[in-house]
Amino acid sequence: MKHLVTLFTFIMITSGMIFAQGAGNALEFNGTDYVNCGSSSSLKPSDVLTIEAWVRPDDDSHAGGGDGLVVSDGDGSATGVNLDLQTSQVPYCIINTADGLKSVSGNAISPATWEHVAFVFSPVGLFLYQNGSLVDSEPFPSGSNSIVTTANNFYIGSKGSGTDRRFLGDIDEVRVWHAALTQPNINAWKSKPVTSSHPNWGNMVSYYKFDEDKVGQTTGTCVDSKGSNDGTNSGALWFTNNDLPLPVELTSFKVNPAPDGSGIELHWITASELDNLGFEIIRRENIGETWQVIASYKTYPELEGQGTVTYETHYNYTDRNVDKNRAYQYSIVSVNVNGDRDYSQAVEISLSGVTVTDFKLYPAYPNPFNPSTVISYFLKNECEVNLRVVDIHGRAVRTLRDGLLHNSGFYSVTWDGFSDEGLRISSGVYFIILEAGRFSGSQKVLFLK
Repeated sequence: MKHLVTLFTFIMITSGMIFAQGAGNALEFNGTDYVNCGSSSSLKPSDVLTIEAWVRPDDDSHAGGGDGLVVSDGDGSATGVNLDLQTSQVPYCIINTADGLKSVSGNAISPATWEHVAFVFSPVGLFLYQNGSLVDSEPFPSGSNSIVTTANNFYIGSKGSGTDRRFLGDIDEVRVWHAALTQPNINAWKSKPVTSSHPNWGNMVSYYKFDEDKVGQTTGTCVDSKGSNDGTNSGALWFTNNDLPLPVELTSFKVNPAPDGSGIELHWITASELDNLGFEIIRRENIGETWQVIASYKTYPELEGQGTVTYETHYNYTDRNVDKNRAYQYSIVSVNVNGDRDYSQAVEISLSGVTVTDFKLYPAYPNPFNPSTVISYFLKNECEVNLRVVDIHGRAVRTLRDGLLHNSGFYSVTWDGFSDEGLRISSGVYFIILEAGRFSGSQKVLFLK
């Protein structure tokens, strides 16, 4: 069985993770489950065809024998179009053509790991892609070939009866195209929702996102969001798929108690973004409860996205409306220019037992920065505070606090990148220096133009 969310306590870091399209929901298949998409001829073009899917096999996908069926309208050996996972989770595509059976096979997929698989049939060859890279091909020497179509129903996840072609694991984002997609096209769009801006949008036949509001159910309609080939689910479990993530490259996502213990801080870093309007913060207390939006880019400027960029961006949000005696789960939601919403993994945290016992100067964020950065610190007790900025030569640049008496607690101050003389600073390295009572701390920040 699949876990609906992945939970950590206090902090979760997803270093180097590329968040893909289509978080939402997905389907879990337990060997005899399947989605019957009917026998429409639109699903079975004979000249060119591309089928894509995200798959995550269990480690026991082939217990009891047989291939793990991903999509098919054939019998797996002599008819139709077949995309399977064979022994050791090796993707395998076999198609009955006018020139005989043609097949390609790929690289083994690690159990419990999401991987994008796609095959392309064209008159000149059969091609198999994994995670956007070509892994196998079979050229057609004649330079012209076609698929021998069948009258069979098109299935996702199983053959509909028996266990000879069973699939154990998860499937999401199945796409069928009456087109031979190119490798750059597959790679560019594998990790984001398909929209009308896709160069082959007009040739998309069917698009099964499995995002119906049926989490926990095993029967119902799987909507074809592009065509008219809705599928009928027989046994596959809808679950919240928080492991296929955002249309951004997320390098870090941390959730910590606020320094003064009065709230919960969320901090995440994106290495790149694609058509990103901004983020929403959603929260709930227990699995199964409805997520509630507690902050949105529409009302919090610090949650606004960067559009399409390839540089690193830091984001922060502090939830002060919390009860120290309760645990909370958080997720960040990316909203793109088309209104598509994608979800990060869920993180759980509790403030129970959290205490703050010492002075602390927290890392400024963002850093590098332009035009401004936020500097935070915590004071253990009442004292005078000096907070200043100096350049790499130790020369004074900006005084942010000048001997003011502070009570104990958490404080933040924003430095706008200007000097005491009201001049915009030059690009380069600067040092933040905090002196509070007997405590002294410093950190390096970088201003970029």
